[in-house]
This record gives sequence, structure tokens and C-alpha cells, in this order.
Amino acid sequence: MILLIQRIKGSEIKVDGKLVAKSGKGLLLYVGFEREDNLDLVEQVGKKVIELKIFGEKWEKTVKEIGGEIIVISNFTLPGRVKGKRINFSRSLKFEEAEKLYHHLIKVIGREVPCKSGIFGAMMEITSTVDGPVNLLIQKKNGE
Repeated sequence: MILLIQRIKGSEIKVDGKLVAKSGKGLLLYVGFEREDNLDLVEQVGKKVIELKIFGEKWEKTVKEIGGEIIVISNFTLPGRVKGKRINFSRSLKFEEAEKLYHHLIKVIGREVPCKSGIFGAMMEITSTVDGPVNLLIQKKNGE
């Protein structure tokens, strides 16, 4: 599982020109699932994101503590690897399995923090105001 996390002041997600999600201050989370990912890993990573101390002057507060939101975007390109001039997606999880994990991640996060999402598998127009810039890349495998 690969996550690209951005600390944001706000974001909007559109599909075919229609607004599907809008968030205020919080985190924009791009997630790519790999072949070995499962529900247990998603549960673990979702909790880690919620507990991540990334806000405040001294980075001592979580998204929950600031009353923020998380917006989750599926991004199958994250597990891709560049081979010459092409991208190899052999490490990416199959569509149906990844969709199941994606919706589970939204559910896990939504238990603790307001959580919105894009549309799984759709081409999206994503507009965000990044706070920082603060970007984190997390790669998590089962058993780590």
C-alpha cells in the first residue's frame, strides 16, 4: 500500500465537470494498492493516518485534534514503476480487489474523522490548496 499524504487548506474533486467532493482543512490522501494488500493492512494504515501528528506549530496535533477532514483519492499509478519510457503496473492490485480496500479505508477513517472521497477508478480533476508544502510518502506492507 502506497500513500501520498498532503496537508491541505481545502480541496475539490470533480468528475466530468461535476463536483463530487469538497473538503476544508485536513489531509488529502492519494492511495495506491499493491497485490499483497488486505483488509488488515488497510485497517492498520487508516488508524496510522488518523494518529499522524502533522498539524500545529510544532507538529503536535492530529487531523482529529484540529477538527479537520480527510479526503481519499484512489491512485492506481502509485505502485507503478518506470521501466525505460513506459510504466509497469504489475505490482498494482486488481481493480475489484482494490475497490473493496479503498471503500474499507474510507470506512476506517470515517469512524474517527470526517472523510470524503473521489470516485474509485474515475478520471478526476483535483484542485487543492496545499498547506506547507507538507507531503509525506508512506509505503506499508503486511507485517511491517
